[in-house]
Amino acid sequence: MASIYQEEKLPQELREGWYAIGNFDGLHKGHQAIVKRLKILAGTDSKGVITFSPHPKRYFNPAKPHFYLYSRQEKYALLTSLGIDIIIDLPFTQSLAQMEAEQFIETILCDQLGVKGIIVGEGFRFGRGRLGSVETLKKAGKSWGFSVETIPLLFGTHSKQMYSSSYIRQFLYEGNPAQAAQILGRFFSYKGVVQKGRQIGRTLGFPTANIKIPIERMVKQGIYVVYVTLPDGSRYPSVGYVADEQEDSTEPGYGVFEAHLDNFDGDLYGHTITIELCDYIRQGRQFTSQDDLINRIQDDCNKMRAWFKK
Repeated sequence: MASIYQEEKLPQELREGWYAIGNFDGLHKGHQAIVKRLKILAGTDSKGVITFSPHPKRYFNPAKPHFYLYSRQEKYALLTSLGIDIIIDLPFTQSLAQMEAEQFIETILCDQLGVKGIIVGEGFRFGRGRLGSVETLKKAGKSWGFSVETIPLLFGTHSKQMYSSSYIRQFLYEGNPAQAAQILGRFFSYKGVVQKGRQIGRTLGFPTANIKIPIERMVKQGIYVVYVTLPDGSRYPSVGYVADEQEDSTEPGYGVFEAHLDNFDGDLYGHTITIELCDYIRQGRQFTSQDDLINRIQDDCNKMRAWFKK
C-alpha cells in the first residue's frame, strides 16, 4: 500500500517529488492517463497524488447526498495498484475551502512539499471560488521553479463519451453499468461483509449473499448481471438485486445488495465479498404468486448465463 497522509502539516520526506492533484473519484480512464503520465515524468523520483476528503461538493452541500464511486480505502488501494507511492488526502476544511489558489501553491506545494512537478487535467480548478486554473499553476511554476503538465480531456474511441465521474454516476443511476464500465476501465463494484437477510431467496431455492450499501451509493433499483469475488479470489457469475432504498434493510441510511451465486454451495456469512455490476436485466416488481416469482428468477439466471457466454 502507498504511504498515506491525512493531515495539513506534511513531513519533510515528501519533498521534491512529482504530484497529481484531483479528487480521483472512480479512478476512471482519464485519471489513469494522468497517473500513467505522472509515472513517466517522475522517473525515479517519488510519485504522489494530492486529493481531498470529504469531496468538495459534499463539503459545500452537506445536506445533498454525494455518490462516492469508491470509499477512501478503495481509492487508496486503486491508486496503489496503479503505482502511486504517496497519497496525500488533505482534509477539506473551512480553512482549505477559503484558501486562495496562490496561497495553496505557496503553503502546500512549495513550502511543505517543494514539488518538482505537478500534473493535472486541463479543466482543473482549485482555490477559493475555484478561481485557480492551469494557467495559475504554470505562472507559479515559473516563479517557484516547478514544472506543470496537463492531460487533455479524454473521450471514448467508439462512444465519443467524455471520461468523467459525473457521467459514470449518471449511467449507474440509469441502470447502464456496461456504459459506466467503458469509462471506468473496469466494472463498477461494491465491497462488503455478507450479512443475514430475510432468507426469502433461500426458501425459493435461490440463496443470496447480502451486503449493505450506503443509500447515497445505491444504483438504479432492479436485477443485474454481476460477478461475485470471494475472499479466496474465486469469481462467480451471479444475479444481483438492488431494492428500492431501504426495502430490505433494517439499518437506517443503508440499502441491501443481494447476489445469487451460480453453482455455489457454501456459507459466506461474515466474509467480505466484491460484487461487480456487468449489465442490467430488468426492474424489480411484485409478483402475484410464488411460482411466478420463481419462474422469473429462473429466467433472470438464464439471461445471466447467456450474458457470460457472449
